Amino acid sequence: MSFSIFVFSDAVVGITIAILVVLFSVQRFGTDKVGFAFAPIILTWFFFIAGIGFYNLFKYDIGVLRAFYPKYIIDYFKRNGKDGWLSLGGAFLCITGD
Repeated sequence: MSFSIFVFSDAVVGITIAILVVLFSVQRFGTDKVGFAFAPIILTWFFFIAGIGFYNLFKYDIGVLRAFYPKYIIDYFKRNGKDGWLSLGGAFLCITGD
């Protein structure tokens, strides 16, 4: 079973390298042309991500949307003070990847 995982990861690496070679060879014609070519692919990717997100949201628990209610964050900052702001900064850094 682990052999098939290695074969699959080799295929992913090969496809990735092929895409990068095509990108860099077409780049000399202008980034606008590259962007125009990849826009439908990226748009399809975003639609799939949104679809999976909505599916999981409705299948498991739509109550998770209550997290966007502003009262909860205000109560959190009142309860925790400076530590609340520090944890918000840490969460922001985790999300942005810094």
